[in-house]
Amino acid sequence: MIRTMDAAVREDVRVEQMRMLFETPFPGMVLATTFAFALAWHVRGTVPDASLALWLAFKVAAVLPRAVHAYLFARRQSDTLHWLTWGIALLLVDGLSWGSAGVLLMVADDPSDMTVIAASLSGVAAVAAFAIQADWRACAVFTGSALLPTVGYFAWRGDTFGVYGATSIAAFLALLLAAARRSERHIVELLALRFRNAKLTAQLSVALERTATTPPPSWR
Repeated sequence: MIRTMDAAVREDVRVEQMRMLFETPFPGMVLATTFAFALAWHVRGTVPDASLALWLAFKVAAVLPRAVHAYLFARRQSDTLHWLTWGIALLLVDGLSWGSAGVLLMVADDPSDMTVIAASLSGVAAVAAFAIQADWRACAVFTGSALLPTVGYFAWRGDTFGVYGATSIAAFLALLLAAARRSERHIVELLALRFRNAKLTAQLSVALERTATTPPPSWR
C-alpha cells in the first residue's frame, strides 16, 4: 500500500513509523535485559556456566549499540531514514542475541529446559511484535532472528520432540508476522489519512489566503 502513495505522503509515513519505533525504546530495552538475566538465573545449574556467561555477554553487547542509537536518535538534527536503516540492523543483532539462547542454552537431554527456553523466546518475540508493530520489516527482522535459531535447533534434533517443537514455533512465528502485517497496514492507513488531510488543509488555507488578498474585480 505504501508504494502507491504520493511520494511526499509516503516519506511522511515512513518518518512517523520510524519515530514510533525509536522515540521511547529505553524502558523496553531495560525490561528485556532484566528478563534475560532472570532467565539465566532460572536455568542456572542446568545450563553450563560457560554457556550462560557467553550468552549474557552477547545479550548485553547487542543491546548497548541500540541504547546508543536511541540516545543519538533523540538528539537528531533531521529525520533522515538512515536512522531507520541502522535501527533495523541493530534490531537484527539484538534479535540474534535472543535467538542464540535457542542454541547455547539448550540441554539436549532435558526437555523441561528446552521447553522453558522456547517458551521464553516466544514470549519475548510476542511482546516485541506488539511494541514494534508500526513497521513490519523491523518486526520481522527481530522476531525472525529471535525464533528461527530455535526452530533450526529443534529441526536438527530430528526426533519427535524436535519436529513438534520446530513445527509449533514456526507456526507461532508465521501467525505473529501475519498479525503484525495487519497491524502495520492499519497504522499506515491512519498515518496516510492524517498526512493527506494535513496536505489538503494546507492547500485550502493557501487558496483562502490568496482569495482574501486578491482585490475584487472592478466593474465599469
